Amino acid sequence: MNRAVSIRRLGLAGISALFLSACAGYSSSALTPGASTLPEVVATMGQPAMTWKNADGSQQLAFATGPGGTQTFMVFVAPDGKLQRIVGVLNEGFFGLIQAGMTQDQVAGLSAAAHRQLGMAGGALVLFGKDAAYPHGTTNPQPLKAGDAVLLDGGGRLHGYASDITRTAIFGAKPTDRQRLIWDTVRKAQDAAFRTAKPGVECQAVDAAARQVVTDAGFGKDYEMFGHRVGHGIGMDGHEWTYFVRGNTTKLKPGMCFSDEPGIYIYGEIGVRHEDCIFITETGAENFTKWSGTPEEPAVI
Repeated sequence: MNRAVSIRRLGLAGISALFLSACAGYSSSALTPGASTLPEVVATMGQPAMTWKNADGSQQLAFATGPGGTQTFMVFVAPDGKLQRIVGVLNEGFFGLIQAGMTQDQVAGLSAAAHRQLGMAGGALVLFGKDAAYPHGTTNPQPLKAGDAVLLDGGGRLHGYASDITRTAIFGAKPTDRQRLIWDTVRKAQDAAFRTAKPGVECQAVDAAARQVVTDAGFGKDYEMFGHRVGHGIGMDGHEWTYFVRGNTTKLKPGMCFSDEPGIYIYGEIGVRHEDCIFITETGAENFTKWSGTPEEPAVI
C-alpha cells in the first residue's frame, strides 16, 4: 500500500529536491540578504512561499525572490526563534556550475554537496549525452561536451519521507531541432499521464496515456524507446507499490502519491526523462513541483 498519506510532509521533501538535485545551485557559505532576524527577513523578502515546523519547534522557511523566483533562500530558525542560517539557492544555477570536461561523478558530487548544505541526505544520478540513453547509467561514462544532454535524476530525504525528480537539459549549445522534439515529446507524455490520473482510473491507464504520446510521435512502438514504467509510488520509501505500469488494474484513490516520469532513450544518441511527483486528489491530480521549463532552462519552478 502506498504510505505517502502526508501531502504536506512529502511536499517538503519534493520542493527541497527541486531546489537542489533538480538543477539548482547553492552557495558555498551561508548567505545573509541584509537581515539577522526572521522579522527582518520577512520585511526584506515578503512572506515565505512555504513554511515547515519541526517537532522540536525549529522551522525552515523558503522565500522566492527576483524575477520569476529565480533566487530562493532557505531560512533555518532555532526552536527559540533565533535565526540560525540563511542558504541561497539559485534555481537556475546548477547547470551554470557544470563545465565541459567534467565527469558524471563530479557533477553528482555537486548535487550531494548541495543537499548537505541544507542539512539533508540526497544526491543525483547524472548522465551525459549518449550515456543518458541508459536510464540507470553505464560502466564507461564519457566527459561532458557542448551539445550533450545532461540528465539529473535525484532526490533527498526529510522527516522520513523521500523525494524523486529528474530534469534534462542541453549543455553548452542551442538544442538541435531533433533534441527539442524529443524533449517536448517527453514533456507532452508527462502531461498526458498527469491529466489521466484521477480517482477510479486504473494505474495501467496512466502508463498507456504517456506511452501513446511517445508512440504517436514516432519514437518506437510500445516499449521500444520507452522501456520502463511511467511511475512508481513514493512516500516513506523512494520506490513503493503501487506502480503506473501495464497490467496493474489497481484503481487510484485520493492521497496516493506517485512519480510521473516518462522518457525517450535512443541508444547511441540521447536519453531524455522528465520526472515530478504528483498526488491524487478528490477530482484529479496535483503536482508537488512545477513542470520542467525548456531544454535551455529545465529548472524553472
